[in-house]
Amino acid sequence: MPVDWSVWQLDRFTVGWIVWLLFFIVWESWALSQGYRGTLTAHLRPVFLAWPLSWWLAFGAWLWIGVHMLAPAIERGLLDLARGG
Repeated sequence: MPVDWSVWQLDRFTVGWIVWLLFFIVWESWALSQGYRGTLTAHLRPVFLAWPLSWWLAFGAWLWIGVHMLAPAIERGLLDLARGG
């Protein structure tokens, strides 16, 4: 399967993703420099501990995003398997 780089043209969506990712990296770095309590992990941990189902849903979403982004052939195979094809 050939790789399609056309989505990387510098349009407003690509710029938006770049800005969002850079903002997140800067924000997390600043939060870590101020101590662990300001990080995303510190904010999410109480939610996961209070509602264990949220941890499993987040873990499933993380797995799906990992397969979706890094292994499109596996994702297609899983979708075909789920469709019964």
